Amino acid sequence: MHWLLYALVLATTISGWLFASFRGWSVSFFYLMPLPMLASDNAAAGRTIDGLHQASEWALLVMVGIHVAAALAHMFIYRDGVMQRMLPR
Repeated sequence: MHWLLYALVLATTISGWLFASFRGWSVSFFYLMPLPMLASDNAAAGRTIDGLHQASEWALLVMVGIHVAAALAHMFIYRDGVMQRMLPR
């Protein structure tokens, strides 16, 4: 399950960067250094990538919600100590 979250984070990040490149927007890494443009200005391709980016955003939000719900279920319903085992000793 974790690999899917990592893949969705990567897909959302790359598709957002690609969308910004298609729109002609500059992207920086935490305002420290500019990232290169991945593509040239192209409105039609930008709309396509925007749809992919929005789908990956929603999928990531759903997966995070499921992850949080499962953690809360282990804590309050199953009471199996999974959350306590994750805490530092």
